Amino acid sequence: TGDGTVGEYGVINISGNRNSNSDVIGRIYFVNRENSNSSSVSSANSKALAYIDTYATSTDSNAGDDCGGILRFSTKRDGAGSLERIRITNDGRIGINDNSPNGYEVDLQNRSDSTGNDTQVRIYNTQTGSVNDTVMRYQIAGTTANNYIYFGDGDDANAGQIRYNHNNDFLALNVNAGEKIRITSDGDVGIGTNIPASKLHLFAETGDCVLTLEA
Repeated sequence: TGDGTVGEYGVINISGNRNSNSDVIGRIYFVNRENSNSSSVSSANSKALAYIDTYATSTDSNAGDDCGGILRFSTKRDGAGSLERIRITNDGRIGINDNSPNGYEVDLQNRSDSTGNDTQVRIYNTQTGSVNDTVMRYQIAGTTANNYIYFGDGDDANAGQIRYNHNNDFLALNVNAGEKIRITSDGDVGIGTNIPASKLHLFAETGDCVLTLEA
């Protein structure tokens, strides 16, 4: 702790001395002494209701030499043992209910101890005024790359896709892994073609091209 001098600050140091990959370096427990079991975080009766820990990560034989660290947050459900909920990897990736968010800056999965529920993310504005919108923003620093929204399944990670191309300022919609609709920077719409020659351009690669208007 500091002595009150302006500019000083306090430090909590949890120190470990481990040399192997995945060895726990330090852990903070949040304990309810009314629970009956103090020996195991996996026990339904564990006194530890939650904990934060970090452990060493290393690709060589000596983790004590230049290892990195992973930070984990775990909580315990009523009547069950503790499970990891959030992980921050040694390269700064974040996994929510996912202990290996490889390839993603943030990876969110359904809870392993919950079945029969959708995996949902909500952005909710509690204000009710006409300017209290909700916004999900996709932005690049340059001017020529793309923004993508993928719709995937177990067979195809991007079977459906919405793409905005900043180099030519067009919006494209993909269905069944292929582009089906394009809106150009001029507002022309192509269905079946990515080079619409009019405000609405329909193209059928095979067979007749039929437009049906029904009242």
